[in-house]
Amino acid sequence: RVRRLLAPEKVAFTQWLVLEAIVELEHPEQLAMSQVLIAERLNISERVTSYTVDALAERGLVERDAEDCPFFWNLQLTRRGEELRRRCRRRLDGCASGFGEAA
Repeated sequence: RVRRLLAPEKVAFTQWLVLEAIVELEHPEQLAMSQVLIAERLNISERVTSYTVDALAERGLVERDAEDCPFFWNLQLTRRGEELRRRCRRRLDGCASGFGEAA
């Protein structure tokens, strides 16, 4: 059902999860974010995390600058990425609010 709700936004479930994780894991004092940290947070492989971030960057949803180590990035959502994340969140929140209602 989640995939169906996200389909109009042309975002895969894993892509949405990574967008959310980037926001949740942001710390002002921390410049770089580890793909390992994102992978652990989402319980997905580092390879899937890397491919997903690549796809998001290609779509202009994430800005990424590599640190000295290829596994650490300065990651942040672009304006488009943040707008997409919020639209997806509204779609999913709207669906979740209907779970408690009688069918």
